[in-house]
Amino acid sequence: MRSFVVGVLAWALMAWAGCSSSGSSTACEQRGVGECLAASACAVVLASERPADYSCVDAGRCGEDFDQVDGTVDSCEARDGCSYVPGECFCAPGLTCICGGGPPPRCVETGLVDAEVP
Repeated sequence: MRSFVVGVLAWALMAWAGCSSSGSSTACEQRGVGECLAASACAVVLASERPADYSCVDAGRCGEDFDQVDGTVDSCEARDGCSYVPGECFCAPGLTCICGGGPPPRCVETGLVDAEVP
């Protein structure tokens, strides 16, 4: 019974502080690449023209729950109004790749495909 009470108190404290056990309350901008890829509401983007200069941003409606490592054109474009933007030589942390440092694939709203995608 004591462990149940302790668990409930810990959950209540985290909820009061704006936290969750999954860490989902952390703003995308504060996440590293690995954490960003694991967060369903965030997306990794190339922040500048420099290779591997990545940042984490809000994934938007189409990018939410899109897997930037294993996602496919079909998994993106099955969503109404969404288009797949292919990556170029992106290598996720922990993987061994032939190349790396390029932009990761994204799933974005169709009107943003030709526009500057953040």
